[in-house]
Amino acid sequence: MINTTKLVKWVGNPPSLIVHTIILGSLLLLRYFEIISAGVLATLTTAIALEAIFLVIFLQIEANKNSKSIAQMQKKIAEIQSEETETHKLMVNILHIAHQIKSIQQDLDTLRRGKALKNLGNGHRIHA
Repeated sequence: MINTTKLVKWVGNPPSLIVHTIILGSLLLLRYFEIISAGVLATLTTAIALEAIFLVIFLQIEANKNSKSIAQMQKKIAEIQSEETETHKLMVNILHIAHQIKSIQQDLDTLRRGKALKNLGNGHRIHA
């Protein structure tokens, strides 16, 4: 099977343009100096048309491959964005809990300063 990726890359490079220009220019010069017949140019025209058809087909194959690849990347990006959203929600919840703990600690400190809580000696406090 033909490796369309390599073919498309080669056709899309300057060396391909140079090779095609040399071949076509040489044949036109050969016809101009009547070294080859008009029939050769008719055959050349047919060959060029066939080459163009195949190149368009190969380019479409590559475009289809790229479309699939892009769709897969878009799916991965959506998954990552979803994970980031979940992580963000968790971080917000953690910050909210931390704020609540800080608020409770401040309330306990206020109660301790006002002698409303007694230490039992085992780390537990009771309301006096």
